[in-house]
Amino acid sequence: MRYLTFLLLFFIAACSPNAKVAHTGFAVDEFVAITLEYQGPRAVVGIDTYGPTKRAFKCGQTGAAAVSQSDGLIPKSHTMVATCLHVDFGGPLPKGAAVEIPVTGTPFEYVTIGVEYTKEGHFVGAQALHSSPDAKTCMREAHDVIDTNYENGQVAADNSLLLYCMPIPAIETDPKDEGGIV
Repeated sequence: MRYLTFLLLFFIAACSPNAKVAHTGFAVDEFVAITLEYQGPRAVVGIDTYGPTKRAFKCGQTGAAAVSQSDGLIPKSHTMVATCLHVDFGGPLPKGAAVEIPVTGTPFEYVTIGVEYTKEGHFVGAQALHSSPDAKTCMREAHDVIDTNYENGQVAADNSLLLYCMPIPAIETDPKDEGGIV
């Protein structure tokens, strides 16, 4: 009988709106700006990451600033564009995660963007890792990279490593439209 009373009281306390549950995880909701330098409509020759920022608007501003400051730094025949990657997850993710970004348009290749957070949810870094011909290959390679990085100790055991497979679209190249936000 005492056992049933204990279970009933425990159930009531657990369902109470004031019940406190210890939460050891974290939530990330940030944006990483990504710039892509195109040598031609289907030839990406450079990818950089900037951030993170807490708001999409700030990410857009970061990308626009990077594009506008590229004049004189990249050849005149090249085009620079920017986009924002929304990093939104609950962690920690001690085994990492590979995420396929939905396609809009027709990509000619995919690039893997790695983003790492500490076990407390603090940003460590982001960078472009490698390109792949299609989403399936990108996801397979992303899982391999995650496994290898944890096994070799290149990523701390408690850190969260997310690898995003981002589609790269072909761009229109019109000399009057240099750069822009994708």
